[in-house]
Amino acid sequence: MRLAAVGRRLITWFATCPKTQLVIVLSGIYAATAAYRAVSIDVAAAELPAWSLATRGTLDVSGVERWDIPWFFEHAGGVYSDRFPGAIFPLVPAYWVASLLGLPEFSFAPGGISAGLVSGVAVVAMRSVLSRVLQQRELGIGVLYLAFGTGVWSVTANAPWSHTFALLGISLGLLAMASGKDFAAGLALGASVSARPTLAVAVLGIGLGLALLRRDPRPVVSVGLGAVPGVLFLVAYNGAMFGAWGPSNGHELEGNIHVRWLDIPVNFGGALFSPLRGLVFYYPVLGLSVMTVRRAWRDAADWERAAAIGAVLTFLVQFSLNRYSGGDTFFGPRLLIEPLALATPVLARAVALFGRDHSRRVVAVALGAGIALHAFGAIIVPY
Repeated sequence: MRLAAVGRRLITWFATCPKTQLVIVLSGIYAATAAYRAVSIDVAAAELPAWSLATRGTLDVSGVERWDIPWFFEHAGGVYSDRFPGAIFPLVPAYWVASLLGLPEFSFAPGGISAGLVSGVAVVAMRSVLSRVLQQRELGIGVLYLAFGTGVWSVTANAPWSHTFALLGISLGLLAMASGKDFAAGLALGASVSARPTLAVAVLGIGLGLALLRRDPRPVVSVGLGAVPGVLFLVAYNGAMFGAWGPSNGHELEGNIHVRWLDIPVNFGGALFSPLRGLVFYYPVLGLSVMTVRRAWRDAADWERAAAIGAVLTFLVQFSLNRYSGGDTFFGPRLLIEPLALATPVLARAVALFGRDHSRRVVAVALGAGIALHAFGAIIVPY
């Protein structure tokens, strides 16, 4: 009985506590469990130039230990990273603050702490989004699960991936959409494009989706114009750094990435069913939504549906261009983070409907399994 009372209070707290308080608590937990040694080469390739810019005033990492990471290249007499600008520049303040505190040497700690803080803010923003969709008790459970039962804890808060900053842009974009601010939504989503360029199709899908659902062309213009600064930032950065004006990174602009059409079905299947990276394995609660997703779609607001359209497009493009495995040195399916974030309102609505109409106990077991799984990834797995 006492344990049940504690659980109810915890759920209520996650639904109603002040935003700043929730950010502090989540950031502290995330910082305590982040990876500060064994990080992915993708992460290190973004952290090194951010540190260099903050402490040496240049993105050139010449003379710095690079651990034979293949994402660095020689250009104009210097050595530069081919990571996306939206994954590099947000880390600069953390390394600048670290240098002011007397820590001028490179360390993974400022990046790891930044990842926790950004992820905490993203969760709080998503709570505001879900408050439009769920009842209070469901909201508390949903926020608890989002914070600790998904890739937010095991990936985006574990290290400063490009997904970390894309998630923040998506969360803020959804919040703006839910508030009827289409231009602001475009600004936030456009910023996420500079971290994950495949999200450009999400911006397109959301703008067109809103226009079709409202039978009004203005959302296309509002969302599109809002996204322009983020897209221009990405393209201008690529032009300045690589001499190629395109929405990708230097490695891909040089033609090193090719679409292998026969691999696409494998990627789609692996993204859904692979024991190593599959959605079904890492997000068991979503299996319950199959029974109620059609009703959730009917009940959803236009902005929820538009975001879900963007999610589907992002999934299709992401797994047409990338291996479903997404590499290594991380836990779970990192490439699903953006599609799932975009679809969160509709999926949360569907799971809540299953709990109301069928079995709350089954939902609780599925949510608990997800939290246990991602806790293992965040705490036990060494990266």
